[in-house]
Amino acid sequence: MNEMKSSGWDKPTILSRIADAKSMIRYEAGSPNMAETELYRSCILSGLLTGSEVCGTVLVLGMTPEIRSMALSCGFDVISMDRSSDAIDMYREWVPTRLASNEKIVNASWFEAGLHIDAPVRAVMGDGVFGNILSAEKHIELLRILKGLLTAGGVMVFRKILVPEGFDVEAYEARRLIGKYRSGLLTDDEFGFSMRLWGNYKRSYDPETFILDNSITFKLYQDWQKNGILTAKEYACISHYYFSGLNMIIPQRKWEELIASAGMKSDCHHLEGNDWYSYYPVYSLRIKT
Repeated sequence: MNEMKSSGWDKPTILSRIADAKSMIRYEAGSPNMAETELYRSCILSGLLTGSEVCGTVLVLGMTPEIRSMALSCGFDVISMDRSSDAIDMYREWVPTRLASNEKIVNASWFEAGLHIDAPVRAVMGDGVFGNILSAEKHIELLRILKGLLTAGGVMVFRKILVPEGFDVEAYEARRLIGKYRSGLLTDDEFGFSMRLWGNYKRSYDPETFILDNSITFKLYQDWQKNGILTAKEYACISHYYFSGLNMIIPQRKWEELIASAGMKSDCHHLEGNDWYSYYPVYSLRIKT
């Protein structure tokens, strides 16, 4: 929940992601669901010899409870790092109590990770983290910092929002999405998440800088709700993904070029079944040999 100059991750924004605090359930798409979490698991366990003991440390960028809990449950020690005190306070206890002693939480910038890691890590994970890094140069810088923390055979795993090759942005225009939702073609999560990212794409996204200004989009939807264009339920679905700051959403080809520039090779893993899987895949990255 950081990074660079991407503001907007305040307490109300973090709270909006929570579907049921008592049961520790968050809204899908904005948070990894069970299938996506299992994909993270398979990526960090790949390369281990069959039957070998799971050991070592995993670095988690951000306080995403789903992947922190998964890594702890696998048997790894976990270092979770976030610059947001609100995120740390909100999600500190969202991991299995019996495993909490195996987690160290660090309140720091991801760019300072090397100052807090005293031994190579088996894996680095993060969920949507690079959307908060607002320049290509900083993408490469962070990737190189993290690469330097990996043990031999280590892996980085990230869910990454991007503009896929051949992406039909017209199909995601807000009024089209509303029509699909009202026709039952989109779930609440598919609708709310796609409205946030793509519904107002032409007005809120700069194709030169790849910056999405979420404040423009949510101001429009607030007006639409007041004017009756959006129903209360539709506006609620969108509000589950409220964010007033900036995101960098780069084309898929550009993202993969940045990975290569940082000295990494990558595999893109696509799931099937939910709309956001097409533009929010999971990437596993390894050091080029």
